[in-house]
Amino acid sequence: MADRFQRLTPRQIRTSQVTAVVAVVAAFGMLVVAFVVSPAWRGLSGAVALAYIAWFHSMRVRRGRRQDKENGPNDHYSRDAL
Repeated sequence: MADRFQRLTPRQIRTSQVTAVVAVVAAFGMLVVAFVVSPAWRGLSGAVALAYIAWFHSMRVRRGRRQDKENGPNDHYSRDAL
């Protein structure tokens, strides 16, 4: 009975560690694929992308209005002329 519980050799330990890492990476990869393929994930990522585009556009508009206020309406070197 005691011979069943042998000590692991360094090669067996290394093999088990590699197997564990491969299993974790495979599980993570399957999770990523499930999220990418799932329609709910695509909808969420689309909503995040639209929110980012709207925020970026609002920042550009706000910066443009501030430049117009600083430079005046008859500025020949405005961002539209460049």
